[in-house]
Amino acid sequence: MVVRAFTACLCLLGSAGFVVAQSRPADSYAAYDRYLAAEIRLGSINRGEDLTLSPDGKRAWICLSLARTVVCFDATTGRILGTFGNLNNPFVIHCRQSDKRLYVVDEAKRSGGGGAVIRVFDTETGRQIRSVTVDDWRLYRVAAAAFSKDGKWAWLVSQPCDSSCYGHVPPALFRVDLKTGTWKQIGGPPPPTKPPLSGNNTGLRNWKDRHHIALTLDAGGRLLATPDKQNVLRAYPSGKTKPTESLQLDFKILRLQFLKPGRVAAIGESRVAIIDTKRMKAIARSSFSGLPTIACADAAGREIFIALKSKILRFNVARGRFDRPIPLPTKYPNSFREVVAIRWTDKPERLVGLGGGGGCPFIYDLRKGTFQRITSVRHPGNVILSPDGNLAYVCCDSGCLSVADLRANRCVGTIPVGGKPVDVAFFGKNKAVISDESGKRLVVMDMAKLKVLARIPLRDLPWCVVVTKDGKTAAVTLPAEREDRYAIVDLRSQKVRYVEASALPKELRGIIDRKPWGHKKVDPKTGRGVRLHSSGKDTLTLYLGGDQKQGVLVPLFNDIGGAVVGSGPQGDFAYVSCSCYGSSRVTLLKFRLHALPQRRAKGK
Repeated sequence: MVVRAFTACLCLLGSAGFVVAQSRPADSYAAYDRYLAAEIRLGSINRGEDLTLSPDGKRAWICLSLARTVVCFDATTGRILGTFGNLNNPFVIHCRQSDKRLYVVDEAKRSGGGGAVIRVFDTETGRQIRSVTVDDWRLYRVAAAAFSKDGKWAWLVSQPCDSSCYGHVPPALFRVDLKTGTWKQIGGPPPPTKPPLSGNNTGLRNWKDRHHIALTLDAGGRLLATPDKQNVLRAYPSGKTKPTESLQLDFKILRLQFLKPGRVAAIGESRVAIIDTKRMKAIARSSFSGLPTIACADAAGREIFIALKSKILRFNVARGRFDRPIPLPTKYPNSFREVVAIRWTDKPERLVGLGGGGGCPFIYDLRKGTFQRITSVRHPGNVILSPDGNLAYVCCDSGCLSVADLRANRCVGTIPVGGKPVDVAFFGKNKAVISDESGKRLVVMDMAKLKVLARIPLRDLPWCVVVTKDGKTAAVTLPAEREDRYAIVDLRSQKVRYVEASALPKELRGIIDRKPWGHKKVDPKTGRGVRLHSSGKDTLTLYLGGDQKQGVLVPLFNDIGGAVVGSGPQGDFAYVSCSCYGSSRVTLLKFRLHALPQRRAKGK
């Protein structure tokens, strides 16, 4: 009895200590899921795994493992066009030339048995059409993939890994029927079922010592791969599970690149060979110095681009020799080293690649010899709603506005502004004034045509901005060091005068209370709003107005940028911009305010 009483006291003290140590009610974690309507991912690019181009070369898509989404951008200008997909951990992305379909090889959820899932998206709408799951646990990491032109077959290669249960697990080759959803292993050893022998569970730590399966398709739809030996190339007829021809080379094949009908390039460490696939014979060889990371070729198969760590080699197939290489910029933040994906396109002739280990997408003009880095969305700040309330504009430190469609709950592109945009004020038809803090200027833009109409310099850092209804005059908030901290700007003549708050015109006096970094946003019509708190980790309070006691606490362990409250036909919502993983995933969170508990009237 004494032991039981002592144990009960310990349990009571433990539970009491847990309650004291808890920083917020346990049900506040459930409040996040209860009130969250959507998580809109805004186009931050980091940890990109693969890249693909549209058939006309005008658009490019990158699948991101950290942001768990697909980002689409203009392959000529570099402007981000939107994001879609709620992925788990994507590896490979492929665009079919015959139709508007995008294939993404993603990691399947562990709860469903693991493996890989091939998701098919519509390239225009971003809507997922269907998916096919390959539930072999070795495909929890996919090293490479290939897809047939008719959309019937897919081939996946598992990445070699070291397992604590089975030791080193070599790669395997799988064929997937995309029509029926069935799959079969056609290359590599069977899956391990027993632990390795004693002393043989260390695995192969050196990347060069591991077996890597390379694969590609020829013009006739045959699969060319190295399933068992890395220096032996085998040819599989389309859709078949057994090879019919083979070719042995004197080096390990790391990459296979289709050139043109009847020609394929086999690339290894410091070696390249041109293969006649009709006769399965090597017709040309050459050497270089370095370990290739990725390769591509032009449409005619005349030139091969081989990416090394610090440069891109150019191999002329007709002459059988290397031309002058392309050095990769190494100065931060434009470091393009360690290219993980690269594609060739024309009109104009250029390379679209993914450097910096997957965090630095770029466009290289082959005629001008210039690099252009894609502006990604980073460090979100103030959130501004369009006049009709259907779009949200998120100001980002990376020099752009990220645009979110609040009805479709998806990012629909970015607007390059330059500098550091802080606030946006709309006027007229599709026109806006944007305050650029780092550039110390106002930027007047046509938001429909994405055209800068004027850049008006100011004496100091501009913060908030408002515009008169006729679009003729704007007022800007400047730092509070001086009494005349407001700027009155004539948008037509671009003349600026600085005044005190008392000298502001009546129509522009709303700028006095405008605070883009305010921690409290309330809709004056409904009284519903959002309050931001910062206590080590950022937390959110959704409330109906009044003091903090009437709110609902929502934990939000991200870096909060800004917030806005909007009302529409679908209800009242709070929109909060935030980032996590060091701006690797920038999102706009949409919370339901109309779902909050109703406030009790006094005396009841």
